[in-house]
Amino acid sequence: MEPRFLFDSSKEVASDHTDPEVNLQVLLNILLSPINKRTGEEVQILTPLINNLPLIINNDIIQQSGKHHTIVEELCQVMTCKQLKAHQVVFRYGDYGNNFYVIVDGTTSVHIPMINQDDDPTSPGTQARKIFKEITRLTAPNSFGDLALID
Repeated sequence: MEPRFLFDSSKEVASDHTDPEVNLQVLLNILLSPINKRTGEEVQILTPLINNLPLIINNDIIQQSGKHHTIVEELCQVMTCKQLKAHQVVFRYGDYGNNFYVIVDGTTSVHIPMINQDDDPTSPGTQARKIFKEITRLTAPNSFGDLALID
């Protein structure tokens, strides 16, 4: 499992996500550098991004564990960056989840297949006939793929 950030490289991170003096380029430089060379100062720059995620804020287990700071620091130490272009697919429905993604800037949509009840899902061509429906839109700061953290 490798935590990853999603970036829209055309924008800076808004000031409510992190220190206003830390722009997207600084974050990219940190996340693109080898994780074994990441300094404590760089981890501290990344920490506010993770602390503001609903996954962290709304998770009673993390909040009450007494290890909140350690968990966030460990994520910040090992996360890397994956920049995506508009409309680029992160993963497809049914793929095995092996990454936890953090949306730092921009928006992503989640789509699920809608299969006609008359279609046999095992027959060739059914996949091509699937119609996908958007079920939610996630905007920064947010995350998805958190079940991949449970391994």
